[in-house]
Order: sequence, then C-alpha cells, then structure tokens
Amino acid sequence: MKSNSSAESPLLKQLSETLQGRQLLPRADSLILVAYSGGADSTALLHALTQLQSRMGFRLYAAHLNHLLRPNAHADVTACQAFCESLGVPMVVGEADVAALAREKRLSIEEAGREARYAFFRTQAAQLGADRIATAHTRDDQIETMLINLMRGTGTRGLRGIPLQRDDIIRPLLFVSRAQTHAYCEAHGLPVQFDSTNLDPRQLRGRIRRELMPLLQDLSPGFAESLLRLGDLMETEEDWWEARLETMLSNKHLLSQLPSLHRAEQRRVVRALIQQHLPPGESPSFEAVERLLDALVSGESLHWHFPNGFIAEVKAGQLSLQMPTTKVSRYTYEVQPGASLWIQEAGCYLHSRVEPPPESFSGEAVWIDKQAIQGALTARNRRPGDRFEPLNLHHSKRLSDIFTDRKWDRVWRERCPLLSDETGLLWVPGYTIAHRARVTLTTKRCLKLWLERVE
Repeated sequence: MKSNSSAESPLLKQLSETLQGRQLLPRADSLILVAYSGGADSTALLHALTQLQSRMGFRLYAAHLNHLLRPNAHADVTACQAFCESLGVPMVVGEADVAALAREKRLSIEEAGREARYAFFRTQAAQLGADRIATAHTRDDQIETMLINLMRGTGTRGLRGIPLQRDDIIRPLLFVSRAQTHAYCEAHGLPVQFDSTNLDPRQLRGRIRRELMPLLQDLSPGFAESLLRLGDLMETEEDWWEARLETMLSNKHLLSQLPSLHRAEQRRVVRALIQQHLPPGESPSFEAVERLLDALVSGESLHWHFPNGFIAEVKAGQLSLQMPTTKVSRYTYEVQPGASLWIQEAGCYLHSRVEPPPESFSGEAVWIDKQAIQGALTARNRRPGDRFEPLNLHHSKRLSDIFTDRKWDRVWRERCPLLSDETGLLWVPGYTIAHRARVTLTTKRCLKLWLERVE
C-alpha cells in the first residue's frame, strides 16, 4: 500500500464527521462489525476506519460472505483475508448458496444476496457482541435506491431512500460518492476485488447504474443533488408525521373522528392502525387503504380481509377493525387452470394462467410444470399430517414444522390456501413450490400462480 497521508482525504474527513456528528456509535469503545466484500466501497470503509480507530477508540471486526456465484469467489476470500491481516483486523467468513436461495424463494439474485448478507451479519454481530454493523452504502447507492423505489411504486417513506442508521446497522459512507471511494483506494494502493455479477444485465440496480443514471445526468446535470434534497425533505416530513401519528393514535375516539380528518391524515391513520395488527415487516397495500377511505367517503359498505385474518370494515361511514379469529372451517375448492378463484376464508383470489416457461422468475408469482399435476387440482387449507417437499430440499417436511420455522402467524396458518393435486401439496403460497413441480429444461407448458389479497 502507498504511504499517502490519509489525514488529507476528503473521505476520511467526511467519515469522521458522520460518525461523530450523527452519533452513530453508542460508546467510545464500541465494536464495529464491518461488512467487507472486497469491493472499492467496503475496502475504503474498512481502511478508513482503521485510520480513525486509535483516535476515536472503537474496535473493528470484518465479516465477509461468499455468495458462491463466481468461480473465483474463493480467491476473493483469500485476498480479503490477506488485506484484513495486513490491517490487523480480524475477519470472519461465511458461505451462502445465493443462487439456490433465489430459486427457493423466487427472488432475484440481488434480493437473495441481500437477505443472505444481512442474516449472516446479524448472526455474527450477535456472536461477537458487536454494537454496530457498518455497511459501505454510498451516496450513489442512495440515489439508485430512490430511483428503484420510484419505479416499483412508493410513498414518501420510500423517497427517504437508505437510512443512515436503522437499529444496529449504520451506513457511515452515505454522504460519500462512489468516485470518492475509488479515488481513496487508488490513492492508498488498496487491493480491490471486482465483482463481475455487477455486470449482470438482469439486475435492475446494475441497469440503473449503467444505463439510466448517465441518461438522467445528461438530461439534467443537477438531478442527483435534486433527488438527494428530496430525500432529505422526505426524511424531515416523515419524522414530523411519526410524532404527529403518535399523538393521534393515543386518542381513543380516533376512529369515530376519522371522517372529519384531512385525507392525508386519514391515509396515515388507517395505515398505522392496520399495520399494528399485521405480521412484522408487512404493510397494508396502497389499494387497501384507498379502497377503505373511498368507502368511508361514499358511504358504501366494505369488508377488507388481510392475509392474517384481520378484517377492516367500513359501514355507515364508520371504520371498524376486527381482530382475527383462529377458528376456520375446512375448505376445498376446485382449481381450473387458467382461471381465477375467490377464496372467502383466505380473503384472496387465486389466479392461474397457462403459459410457456418464463425467461426469469421474479415477483410474487410462481410457475409449476403443468405436466407435474396429477389428477384434479384443488385449493384447500391445512390438514393434520400434511407433508411437503420444498423446492431443492429432496425430502419432505411436516407442514406444521415449516410454518413454525418460518414464524407464520397462527391465523394465516389456518387460512392459507394450499395448492394440491391427487399426489399431495404443490405450492405453499409465501414459501415455495414442491420440488416435483419445478420448471426444468424439458418443461413445455407452465401454470403461473399468484394470490391477490383483495376483496
């Protein structure tokens, strides 16, 4: 490594200001687990933190997850270990078959990789007693995330982009550009590992980085700064709304006063009230909130069933929220391939479509080989003794064990519509398909399936 003075680095100055000015560390001797991939961003972060370590008093540990996606991935691990050794920073290494995870959960490689990384980092942080997990997200990552959220559909929360801190995860390079991390690595002669999967044309973030960003920059040279300012504004707006909602939700007469509130307040209140009764990480859809509010204004009656059995009802201009019950009768419906089916007990439609094998798997839909279906196709809820052979597992498991492992809500366990044929279960919505129904190179026709949780 070159011996340039790191004290002159704008990146180092910004990192120090962010750590101290935003109070990202709970105490002086905090243990920081650095998410280290070997790329320029994480390499710059790890090296820069070692330059601040003696002055600020924190301790460092690095964590590297091998995604098993590239032939030279193991060589990258060796290079990362050597770099950490040269810095005197201990490193822990893990492996995750991200491609298999993506297939199993019907996620993109990018989504599956993110899920695997955070699970690994949190596990290691717990074992090491780390106070914070530091990731190397940059200003450019922030802009890309905001654009992705816009493209997929978002409200003001999504326009905030990546938070500087969420729970124990900090992103101290969020005000640093990707160009600065590359310049820092070059100035200090730091070894950088190149990840060829970043060039995968199927990854949305990569396409935004290579295609959309240059175009927007050409059309409006100041668009990046404008977008980041918007993010800052939304952050402030959301902080205000959170405080406002806390006050509003403490009012025990809030539901009866709902019709007199401004539409913006109604949206926030209804979303917050419903979210309190949904499983962690789930939110009511925009459509659900809007349909309920439209019914409230028009005076029509409406029942809206949520996946966990929770029901929001509008009647005579009033909104009521009904806690779910676990008592659900057994149900079985015949499924006609290519048709849609309303399942009252689950509060959702089961849609199906016959089509050729897709080029890629994405979204919440699943595809099964139509030839794998044996006899009549049905949608039913669970039965005692149900077993299921998940995709790529090669042996069956008790359905009850799967529900327990995945921490499913008890109400949804009873209501969830399971796709079955005369041989057994083919699809557990929200989990995966049966291994015997997987799409292969010999598959000619598929049955595409997805749930629409609306009424």
